[in-house]
Amino acid sequence: LHERRAAMDLALALVRKRQRGGEKVRIVAMSATLDAEPVAAFLDAEVATVEGRVFPVTTRHLPAEREERLERHVRRGIQAAIDDAPEGDILVFLPGAGEIRRAMRECQRLAKRENLELAPLYGELSASEQDRAVQKGKRRKVILSTNIAESSVTVQGVTAVVDAGLVRKAKVGAAGLSSLETVKASRASLDQRRGRAGRVREGYCVRLFTQADESRRQSADLPELQDSELADVLLSLLSMGHQPASLDWLSAPSERYLGEAKVLLQAIGAITIADDRLELTERGRSISRFPVHPRLGALIEAGVARDVGPRACLLAAMLGERTLRQGGEGHAFYSPASDALDILAELERFEHVGEPGSLHRMRAQSVFRARDQLLRNISPGRKASPENGLDEEEEALRESLLAAFPDRVATQESGRLILCGGGSAERDAGSVVRDAPWVLVLDARQRMGRKQVLGTMLSEIEPEWLLEFESIREVEETLFSETRKRVIRRSAIRYGVLSVDESESFDVDPVEAGKALATHIGEGRAARHFDIDAFDAYRQRLRFARENGFEAPEVDDSLGAVLAHACEGAASTNDLRKEGLVDALTRLIGYERKMELERFAPAFVQLPGRKRAPVTYSSAHEPFVSSRLQDFFGLRKGPHIAGGRVPLVLHLLAPNRRAVQVTKDLEGFWERHYPDIRKELKRRYSRHAWPEDPCASLPPKK
Repeated sequence: LHERRAAMDLALALVRKRQRGGEKVRIVAMSATLDAEPVAAFLDAEVATVEGRVFPVTTRHLPAEREERLERHVRRGIQAAIDDAPEGDILVFLPGAGEIRRAMRECQRLAKRENLELAPLYGELSASEQDRAVQKGKRRKVILSTNIAESSVTVQGVTAVVDAGLVRKAKVGAAGLSSLETVKASRASLDQRRGRAGRVREGYCVRLFTQADESRRQSADLPELQDSELADVLLSLLSMGHQPASLDWLSAPSERYLGEAKVLLQAIGAITIADDRLELTERGRSISRFPVHPRLGALIEAGVARDVGPRACLLAAMLGERTLRQGGEGHAFYSPASDALDILAELERFEHVGEPGSLHRMRAQSVFRARDQLLRNISPGRKASPENGLDEEEEALRESLLAAFPDRVATQESGRLILCGGGSAERDAGSVVRDAPWVLVLDARQRMGRKQVLGTMLSEIEPEWLLEFESIREVEETLFSETRKRVIRRSAIRYGVLSVDESESFDVDPVEAGKALATHIGEGRAARHFDIDAFDAYRQRLRFARENGFEAPEVDDSLGAVLAHACEGAASTNDLRKEGLVDALTRLIGYERKMELERFAPAFVQLPGRKRAPVTYSSAHEPFVSSRLQDFFGLRKGPHIAGGRVPLVLHLLAPNRRAVQVTKDLEGFWERHYPDIRKELKRRYSRHAWPEDPCASLPPKK
């Protein structure tokens, strides 16, 4: 149970269900690394501990130097391991085959100087090459391996480990494309790798990162059921007659990945969903017969229906094998037979596999074995070798690929791929599908240090093929066109977010045009077209009035709602009026209420020294008027609003426009505070009039 693969957890859940159903089934779970208590609790089992012999391993950290490439860092790590452990083989952990090949080239001179044998170890190698890596050699050996040597393969004679601390994992990004990402290995994986150095004697481990980096890493890897896509798991469950919720799980499947699996299986026609119950369709039962991912099963099923079953099986086997060309990623050894399908030239070369140097022999044999296994699941009348040439079957194969990858449809322009599910990717420069406007993105990868996904295998499709899918829909929408600078009506046939066909018209309903224009402007752009300050002041007056007994219709006075009313009847920003927001809010409450509002909560009040002093309304404080103190001469009591019930807060300003007093009681201010303030103001502003009796005096002229 070390790696918690999805198939292992599924098998455990199925066996546990039979056990709890009364069958006499004995379950023994073994692991050298797993926390035993949760597993024992799940199985109602006892814990038996068997101690193994483990030698101590000394660990040191050797972080990268500034801007140091990984292969050079690995070379320094191997040298450090040679210095620490003068005997025994050295096991180096790297994330993938590409890094292993680059590190081997970098270490050639070191190997010659130290009399070392370099041996790669990863899944794509032949059985003999893998055997050579794990078997004891005549010279000291450096095995450069992926995490296959972490638990799946035991390498004898290792006394030192050099760990880059990285691992390659399949991830599904926001764009809906699954890709391989290089991520940091968990602390549990690091410990498992280090333990490989302590099998035969005291060992050494060189970690190519800092101790602080190690401490910040995830403690353990998540079970595969919670960290990977689950379409094959879900299809297997349903084909056996089980619903996901009907099983007890050691770790429940991720709701996110389970939901994505349902969407995919629905898209390829494998399941229907009714009242949260999943049911296999006839197509789903046919797909489940093939021992491959449901996508590839859908490819074969569609190929059989189009009488191209044998080549569809070969395509499925090739797609399952991923990297087929001899020489690894990024090297093309052929002139493509078609610019419509990247993998077509590979398929053609498989059919002429006798050509020297065209394919990696072991990979080709693996593909042929997988193809033959898939052919056994096709009815005898459909599995004969194709009589037609590849060019005659190409269109049917591309249609079959669409049936398997309906969620990978994209449009292409200048190397940029816009995906039907939203998001985008870049086209791989090595793709032969350069000019096709509509494509399928069959494979993708995440480039180191970049967020953008790279579409590495494309297939051209015809947009009319999409009309057969249930996800196609007709859409009619009213929206603002940036190119035409006005609101238009657009009719479109959509596949996801992509338009298969569309037309535009200026014949737009006025109400809908206003809504579309308001959506385009939004709150962020409203200030470009309207007096926002005037609108906010008017809205605050109305809110104050309502709170103090003013009767007015209850309306939504938010900026977004009033903006929609202000845009009614307008089809472009040139049709808008500057004061439109105030007018729109007035229309909502009724023009007859506007005059009453002016009397109840006026925008201005008259003072002896000022005919129109603005009143400020705000939700943060009481209404106030701010003016020079001398403007209030001749006034015994301050102005009131709301039918005389609410006194205004008065900000009495000195000649320097700073408040010397803030009050609602003007009469009390004249009596208690003005005499002392008068003395200070008269001293500082001697050229201004400061009468002893301000109530009996007239304001001086400005």
